[in-house]
Amino acid sequence: MSFAKTMRSRHEVERTRVLNDAFRIMVGRGCRTCLTSSVAALPRRERRLIRHAISTFDDFTEENDPTGERDFGTFEAFGQRFVFKIDYYAPDMKRESFDPSDNRVTRRVLTVMKPDEF
Repeated sequence: MSFAKTMRSRHEVERTRVLNDAFRIMVGRGCRTCLTSSVAALPRRERRLIRHAISTFDDFTEENDPTGERDFGTFEAFGQRFVFKIDYYAPDMKRESFDPSDNRVTRRVLTVMKPDEF
């Protein structure tokens, strides 16, 4: 599913950033996470390292985070590159959330993949 970014107020972007940071910290501990088949096939120890890398990720720049929402990142773990992205769904999980800055109308899903799967 492709999510078009709409123009959001500074407050909405800041609130979305805070919610995304809190969500990322919880990766592997209750947040909705989707692993591509190549990531899911990795040994448990490596998947644990990936979760840790995502939950502590803070290398957001203008280049990799142009909207300021901290919903995308690339990182390296055990010599391999990985990508994570956060998508925003409506509570029914069938369509895009109309307001990612409001957890009452948004369900986040974090997807982890290798760069060639993006």
